[in-house]
Amino acid sequence: MTDDVSDIIVQQVKALRRERGWSARELARRCAEAGAPELTLSALNNIESGRPDPKTGERRRRVTVEELLALARALDVLPSALLESLRTRPLDFPESVEQLRRAVEGVQHAHAASLST
Repeated sequence: MTDDVSDIIVQQVKALRRERGWSARELARRCAEAGAPELTLSALNNIESGRPDPKTGERRRRVTVEELLALARALDVLPSALLESLRTRPLDFPESVEQLRRAVEGVQHAHAASLST
């Protein structure tokens, strides 16, 4: 299993996109409709490719929290669905991953509260 949150998000996005029969171009179109026109086909290709930096070996393009939320809107899933495989990992998350998880849960709770009013 990968240790990079962006890799996990990308794996989930690709799986959901393929389940729906969507091309990356279609996902880019739906991202624009969902209010994230910056997630163009080119941006999605860069995110999905995960090309490593030759010097550091780390992913060149990480998924931001804003992009996570936009991708979830475009795919019509909760953001946690894109982080799903994180739940199978041990509880000793690195601090940044734990902060991201709490932020996503906060957004989900706020969204659920807004729907119930």
